[in-house]
Amino acid sequence: MLLSGDQLVDPFAFPYFLRLCEAIERFTDAAVTHDAAMFRVQGADLRYVVERHLYFALIADEPLYRLFVASECGTVADGQSLSEMAGLVAPFLLQRWPRPVEAPQSLWTRFLRVAYRRRSWSHFGCEGVTNGRPKVLFLVIHPKFVRYLSPIAGALPVATAFLTVNDPEMFTWLEARGLPRVRVQLMSESSSAKVGPFKYLASSFDRLAVIFNAVRQALTELRPDCIVVPEGNAPINELVNRVAKTLSIPTLCIQQGWAPVVHPGFRNMTYSRMCVWGQGFADLLAPHNPNQHFVATGNHAISGRQGDDQNRSAVAFFLQKDSQLISVPAWNGMLDLIAWTARSFPDREVRVREHPGAPLTAFELATVEGPPNIRLMPAEQATLEQVLAGCCVAVSMYSTTILEAAAVGAVPLILNVNGFDHYNPNIAADGAAIEVRDFAEARTALSRLIQDDEYRLSFGAALDRVRQRFFAGNRDKALAAIVAEIEKLRQAPRKRTLAAMIHSKGYASTNAKACRGVESS
Repeated sequence: MLLSGDQLVDPFAFPYFLRLCEAIERFTDAAVTHDAAMFRVQGADLRYVVERHLYFALIADEPLYRLFVASECGTVADGQSLSEMAGLVAPFLLQRWPRPVEAPQSLWTRFLRVAYRRRSWSHFGCEGVTNGRPKVLFLVIHPKFVRYLSPIAGALPVATAFLTVNDPEMFTWLEARGLPRVRVQLMSESSSAKVGPFKYLASSFDRLAVIFNAVRQALTELRPDCIVVPEGNAPINELVNRVAKTLSIPTLCIQQGWAPVVHPGFRNMTYSRMCVWGQGFADLLAPHNPNQHFVATGNHAISGRQGDDQNRSAVAFFLQKDSQLISVPAWNGMLDLIAWTARSFPDREVRVREHPGAPLTAFELATVEGPPNIRLMPAEQATLEQVLAGCCVAVSMYSTTILEAAAVGAVPLILNVNGFDHYNPNIAADGAAIEVRDFAEARTALSRLIQDDEYRLSFGAALDRVRQRFFAGNRDKALAAIVAEIEKLRQAPRKRTLAAMIHSKGYASTNAKACRGVESS
């Protein structure tokens, strides 16, 4: 084991994670108390966009994390190297730091802020749509979401397109595959901090306002019937949702994964609907999202219980490494566990699925590729269902696949080496998984699951309970249910707000080309 005497668990990582989530919400609450218009853009409230933006920007912020560790250890904390956003949140994260008292902005500064936040500095293009304007837009920020949403887009009876916002790489990826696509792209001068002849010190939050305006201009011209977002936790998901509300366009969020801690990305959601895989997820999310309407539709990416449990033989490892919660010793221990499993059970296929957002390096690949029974199954080459087919055990730290494996009948082995009390939901307590605290326990549990069929099969009833609680139907049923929800929203009468009519009137005359395969500025 490559532990080098180091702890598997970074004792500060999980406390930092939890405290950061709390600090972000305390910061936005204080900011709104200090200045009610801090996060407002032409009538829309971007507070929850900002919270998501801060979370993803700061969860892996090394200077802020080092400052937190120093504070927890009672040593002198140096905040000189903090970024703008880290500096704003730090006083709410570190209890020993005095909170600065900000002087109220002058009326002139507030006027410049309002003027700046009315800019868009953008162009948009619509390409590859053959049946007129797209009626349903699918917002995507990564190829994995395109793969996940494509079956839904293909099942709809109307023209669809994938929407990218300020993401030329994603748009190029779509273009290379000939997929219908819409791009909203900021122009270079969007970072300018001038309002006419006057200088204005723009913040990161002001830039979110510029993106908001750019998206609103594009959606006003395209006039989609519905917008679909996967997962719903990214800042751009919430920003598009807020834009859509100003234009009376319904939004549908589709669950794509699960986080064992409900961080700011999964709080305060207000999509028109959110399709979750099962009622269990709605129950877990509801306390954090009192204004969100949930619909249990199922997971259209998996079929449910697969094949004969007696004939399962493969072992699947689902990797994660792009996380502050996973220490270097824990990551090395995971790679070593894969190699150990392959050597110890040469007659079993050992499947390795790297995380789509964190592919293995050449060195890491060399670590696990030696044994002939190891099979790499990246997302672009194999579906999740193909990885799980015929698996008796699925091993992960805290991936969503822990639950998806249970749904198809594979016993999850949860490597709780990151400081969690337990994986949430605690399916191990219900007898539907094994949760271990170190890699010695993992080897023991894995050996028994592989060698003792009677023991492995004893998990069957508990796995059925997980499936019934967290997965509403099989793949085909789920796909039909999601499509039905989109159609309901798309065809429902809309109550156009006064703001929506004003925005439509203001933008309608800017460009009438809309979706003819041309650029609009």
